[in-house]
Amino acid sequence: MFKTSELEQFANKVLEFTTRYNSHNHVSYAPCNLTGRYTKYPSYGDSPETYTLRGYGHWWRLSEANYQKPYMVNDTDALGAEDFITVQFSQAVAPSKIFIYETYTPGSVVRIWGRRMKEKWTRLWEGPPQKCPPEARKFQPKLINVSCFVDTIKLELNCSELNHYTCFDAILLAGLTASGSHFQRKCLEAFGIPKMAVVTTICDGSESYSSTSKRKKKKDYFKILPHELMIHIFQFLDMRSLLRCSRVSKQWNEISRDSLLYQNISLKKYWYTVDSRALEFFQNRCQNLKKLDLSWCGNDDPSFSRKFYQFFTSVCKSLTHLSLGNANYFNGSHLAALSKCPNLVELRLRNVSIIDLEYCHIETLVTKLKKLVTLDLYSTNITSDLLLPLLKSNPNLKYLNLAQIYQSSLSKKLYPWHN
Repeated sequence: MFKTSELEQFANKVLEFTTRYNSHNHVSYAPCNLTGRYTKYPSYGDSPETYTLRGYGHWWRLSEANYQKPYMVNDTDALGAEDFITVQFSQAVAPSKIFIYETYTPGSVVRIWGRRMKEKWTRLWEGPPQKCPPEARKFQPKLINVSCFVDTIKLELNCSELNHYTCFDAILLAGLTASGSHFQRKCLEAFGIPKMAVVTTICDGSESYSSTSKRKKKKDYFKILPHELMIHIFQFLDMRSLLRCSRVSKQWNEISRDSLLYQNISLKKYWYTVDSRALEFFQNRCQNLKKLDLSWCGNDDPSFSRKFYQFFTSVCKSLTHLSLGNANYFNGSHLAALSKCPNLVELRLRNVSIIDLEYCHIETLVTKLKKLVTLDLYSTNITSDLLLPLLKSNPNLKYLNLAQIYQSSLSKKLYPWHN
């Protein structure tokens, strides 16, 4: 026989985030302030001891250097999540409650995800952004009942409805302590915890189509429509609906593979399910690819870096827009592969610390990449040896974002006033 207990614990580690108000190596307003017990709550106000996001309101979207217009309108997030932060706790629990301590301009949380170590993400809660009174808030949303154990929490945030910067003081996770054996986990489920909500992958089963042999056949009016008209109709679908259509019949499966439907791809909305298999699935469909957004995707798949290189080099010739926010797998080989995109006009590498940057051949990249209009390098480790030649070779560049770049990676050529 074993005992279960309700455990309450504060986040002890920040794993990933999309934006920060402070500069690198400074603790004021830093993401690390979100760990541990709350220090400012229930006080209300702008405090440097909290984690503070950088943007807010609709005015932030007026800057094209900072705000990315949707690559695929059908796949925009209904809740408008534009930022996230991921924190880890010291012990896994079957979550029952979560408390988010907001000490300045609350109301930006739109989704809460949870998982244990490298397991699949499970959505615990979601809701629209809120307009709250100017007072500290201890936000306690009603969580979806799940039977999985959680030691990692990801908050998706939408600050567009706020009138000032938002500040977070702490995150408290409460639930039954995780047990070590399969038997104990089954016992916990027997205590009344419902089965875990399953998140299916975006490409799961989409190659197959349903059989109608055991069903009463009905007249298929779509068969009388010309192929071009069907393509036009399918262009109004979001990616998940399009892949589901491929399972309806042979005709729909064939139409859903047409490369005209995959000229603009935005998978940021599906970050929790995109892995290397998804890249393999899309590779043969993207021969006319123009805009690609893989922000937030692929960081949990150890083979994603290799698969992305194969995918990218096979489809990049026609590419004009590329966004890879928080791509932890991005390396010097990927950067060098951008030289295969002579038509690229928009490049966004937000929060990308480029691995093996020294292996990128600067001369090849600079001589090929000459049509850039927008370049977003927010919070990257780009060096002046690469940046300066790139800027000189792109005379049409209009929108440039170099905020929060690691100062150590820039020489005095870029910041001559910096000691």
